[in-house]
Amino acid sequence: MIVEYNTTTKEIRAAHYGRDYIASEWSSYSVSGQAIANCPDEESIGGKYVVIAEDGITGSFSNLSSFSISVTKIAISANDTDYCDFSGIPEGTTVYIDDVSSGTIQADGLCRFKAVDAGDYTIKFWKQNYGSSIFSILAEDRYLYDNITG
Repeated sequence: MIVEYNTTTKEIRAAHYGRDYIASEWSSYSVSGQAIANCPDEESIGGKYVVIAEDGITGSFSNLSSFSISVTKIAISANDTDYCDFSGIPEGTTVYIDDVSSGTIQADGLCRFKAVDAGDYTIKFWKQNYGSSIFSILAEDRYLYDNITG
């Protein structure tokens, strides 16, 4: 089986079941941030990541760990004072806000999110060998219009 995987996260992007590795067939493979590995056939690769051997082409599979993250609330005011807290995050986890890296979790396992602008935000937690954990947070304007004074 040939698998295409993300070179940073080792997440499997595609699997070519029943295919043997023939170097000449893959010599022109060029997908930014991805590579291929020759792995043993497995019925299911869901919930797994690729472990690459020293030769850089032979791979095996290992089970992804799961996050156990808690969040205090999923709707906040977009006023830079209201917030939601995430906890139970392993140290070294990278936080992405709307797909932009926003820092790394420290040993306390905590993350606080505030918003200035109203909108829907996607908060993703990623750590190698873990399945990503994604939260949607709604930041509402909550501006009350005064119809007497405008």
